[in-house]
Amino acid sequence: VEVIFFFVKLVNSLIPKSRNKILFISRPDFADNAKYMYDYMLSSEIDRQLSWLIYDKDTYELLIKKGTPNIFYLKSTCISL
Repeated sequence: VEVIFFFVKLVNSLIPKSRNKILFISRPDFADNAKYMYDYMLSSEIDRQLSWLIYDKDTYELLIKKGTPNIFYLKSTCISL
């Protein structure tokens, strides 16, 4: 197990990151604590680019119609949370 964590940390250290971007994701989509944190950060105008990854196409279309910024639809269902 320690060897796996070592390699994960190694790969993670090689991936470039931006401190100004936050990606939200939850199951069910756009719900629970992640939704409230997203809404809070959006309303408090924190200097970050907030994005949300959505699995359900109907939820995605509803949020787009409401004008929710930076919503992205994940077309693949191979990722499971």
